[in-house]
Amino acid sequence: KEFIDRHPKGPEVWEYARALEGLNRNAGMHAAGVVISNESLWKKTPLFRQSKNDERHLVTQYSKDHLEDVDLIKFDFLGLKTLTVINNAIKLIKKRYNKDIIWETIDVNDSKVYKTIQSGNTLGIFQIESGGMQSLNARLKPERFEDIIAVLALYRPGPMESGMLDDFI
Repeated sequence: KEFIDRHPKGPEVWEYARALEGLNRNAGMHAAGVVISNESLWKKTPLFRQSKNDERHLVTQYSKDHLEDVDLIKFDFLGLKTLTVINNAIKLIKKRYNKDIIWETIDVNDSKVYKTIQSGNTLGIFQIESGGMQSLNARLKPERFEDIIAVLALYRPGPMESGMLDDFI
């Protein structure tokens, strides 16, 4: 307010600032986002290349929030080292013990596994290894796979702020 009153160009600068407020400053490419369409993307969205040397990546100029307005959908395909670790562990078990791990035969409600989770000793267990998850699992004492599913769904800002997580416990 003081600047606007003291400088002759103050009101004009203020109007420019208001016009620029909220506009995009720069373009960026989502690390894992892939836009999928049943027709050529250029028919639905303006596209650009992240850099002149990048022939592989076309990027939509629409933000993720506006893609659905033109019947596009963005999926996040995250690279997970966890899957590689699991695959390597399975290969190592086969090599050392000549034992095949068959996913369909694994008991997802093995009580020994849940005792470990209840103790909070979950370092290295995908999605439940953080300090917050360790504390939560020690409080909740999950006993079956469905409990883990619920915890993963509820351990998010919205449900936590609304009290849903505490209600569940």
